[in-house]
Amino acid sequence: MIKELTNQELDNFVSGQKYAQFLQSSVWNKFQESMGNKVWQIGYIEKDEILAAASIIQKKIFLNYSCLYIARGPIIIDKTQDKNKYLKLILKVLRDLSIQTKKTGEVFFRFEPIFNFNLENISGVKDFQPSRTLLLDLEKSEDELLADMHQKTRYNIRLAEKKGVIVKKINNNKKAIDVFWKLIEKTSQRDGFTPHSKKYYAQMLELENFNLWTAEYQNNILVANIVVNFGDTITYLHGASSNKDRNVMAPHLLQWEQIKWAKERGFKIYDFWGIAKEDSQNDKWLGFTRFKKGFGGQEKRLPGTFDLVYNQKIYRVYNFFKKFV
Repeated sequence: MIKELTNQELDNFVSGQKYAQFLQSSVWNKFQESMGNKVWQIGYIEKDEILAAASIIQKKIFLNYSCLYIARGPIIIDKTQDKNKYLKLILKVLRDLSIQTKKTGEVFFRFEPIFNFNLENISGVKDFQPSRTLLLDLEKSEDELLADMHQKTRYNIRLAEKKGVIVKKINNNKKAIDVFWKLIEKTSQRDGFTPHSKKYYAQMLELENFNLWTAEYQNNILVANIVVNFGDTITYLHGASSNKDRNVMAPHLLQWEQIKWAKERGFKIYDFWGIAKEDSQNDKWLGFTRFKKGFGGQEKRLPGTFDLVYNQKIYRVYNFFKKFV
């Protein structure tokens, strides 16, 4: 039986699975609604037990056309071996939704499973959320985590401590957004990418489980990271840094303090949220991939991003114009 899930039902199920995905939580859905997107929370239930769940976001793409999107999902119970069965049931619900919302012209359905599947007529596309990431096992001791790091990373952590870098978790949301926005503007100019809007980050930092961490040196904030915790996982989602005093290695100490905080509170996984693909030589992610890999951990490869297209003509137009945005 398919039914709409309450926030509590959704969160209890999703957070109870290994490597819990915050993008499938009710908190993230609340954020999506604050950004003007419609969200459905559905689950497949047998004998009063939720076996699969999906948060489905309706996103406008251009004119009166939109798409349906399941970010890092759907989530299917860990113990089942037949994940294709439940994925097909979710896809049927998506087809029904596309009919119900025909006034907004659903062009395609996009999803990002965290499990391998075998279905026809679904094509892989360029990653939307990163399909390769780095996971730290927080059930290891601090000594084991340090031993797994690259020697240079351990050295940089100690150097930042000796230089007097101070790490803080900011609880004042207004201060947090002002700090982060100032640094993300500098970071985007330096590294050549377009950040989200200030409203986007501000709304995000209003959410429970989202925190801003900073590293200061001589009363100047050099680094600011947005970190989210959900279920067994804590995720380093966004980072921004100053051009000043880069020699004091503040980002290294900031990551280490975040990792220790997560470990002390019983989280099992620290997700660095995206690394470059091994065969990429010109990927703009190569620099921060080296930084992340310095902390050790295991690479996690997810299947990727997939589109099930409802309207091929408009889909081609959408992909053509997306190249120029």
